[in-house]
Amino acid sequence: MLIDEAFCAFVLGELKQGEIFSLTWALALAEAGGNERQAQAIYVKLRVAELRRRWEATPLSKIPEGLAFGQAAVFHKGMLIPFNEIVSVTLYSNFTQWQTGARMSDTVTTSRSFLFRLTTQYHVIEFSKLCLFAINAEDYETLFREFSRIADERIIPRLAQQYMQRLKSGETVSVAGIEIDLHDGIRSKTLGFRTHLPRAQFTGCERDYFSSEVHIHKTDRPRWKALSCKEPNAVVIPPVLNALFPKPK
Repeated sequence: MLIDEAFCAFVLGELKQGEIFSLTWALALAEAGGNERQAQAIYVKLRVAELRRRWEATPLSKIPEGLAFGQAAVFHKGMLIPFNEIVSVTLYSNFTQWQTGARMSDTVTTSRSFLFRLTTQYHVIEFSKLCLFAINAEDYETLFREFSRIADERIIPRLAQQYMQRLKSGETVSVAGIEIDLHDGIRSKTLGFRTHLPRAQFTGCERDYFSSEVHIHKTDRPRWKALSCKEPNAVVIPPVLNALFPKPK
């Protein structure tokens, strides 16, 4: 079952962090007859069963939208959706209010500070809805960085590889207001294709969490174009361009 796979990933993450529930461990050790190696596997089984019981006893209306179980799935409208079904990711955060003054302790409005959207073929999952649970600024920052880590490690590389395969097959790909072609280079869609960056003039691309933009650079200027990370799949542009286009020697 997908739910058990999700809980198993969650429990393995707990163990990696050194978080062990003593009562569950004692039961596992007793069931294993004192054999610690066998007890480890039994512990995972017992802990997963415990989480499943809690899940089944919790009304769906009480479970936060976007709650992630380890790195296995996200919760959305009463369903667990595997990360491999994600087809686009939108990532946006504005931490300036935390950088320039005292940290806020009250509830933060998502329109100013936080947006993380995953899209599947059939669903749009907005993690910003967690604002409804009165998460303060410090918790928001921690939450956003954790979602960003999962996206960087599990979702963005897969999506970037899919784009690279399409480009290598000769297809022209449009992402976040630009058009990418393996031979022609990069063209801006927002300026009527008049702005052209040949691949030989490409000098690098990176994502800036704090300005919420993707920056593309060329030889004769430090920044050719800046793209908003609020655009779907803008975050996959740096790994795609840096993998396909030449770097200056």
